[in-house]
Amino acid sequence: MELQHIYRTLDYLATNNDIIQTHIYNKNRNLFNYQLDVVFYDVTTFYFDSEVQKEGALRQLGYGKDGKTGKTQILFSLLIDKTKCPLAFKFLKVISTKAILLKVPLINSKPNTILSAL
Repeated sequence: MELQHIYRTLDYLATNNDIIQTHIYNKNRNLFNYQLDVVFYDVTTFYFDSEVQKEGALRQLGYGKDGKTGKTQILFSLLIDKTKCPLAFKFLKVISTKAILLKVPLINSKPNTILSAL
């Protein structure tokens, strides 16, 4: 498979990210015997050596956890179970203040559902 073919799938994967993650969670839930009595959530920022930002784009100027200001950044959040198995992830915009508001991927109390909650 050529690299260009992989690049061509990225838009499709990004558009259907929530559906794909939910499907993977549902398939693996019983296979790996997920026990969700304890989950861990982590958030970090990635910055780019660029100050160019486009309106509405994911990468925006913002405040990073490592103190990098004046750089375009994105926020990465990850939810794992107690055995360190990833359950969900999300890329989000970093807002421009130190107070970071984010959508947290959570597992609903109903089986087979991954939700985005505030």
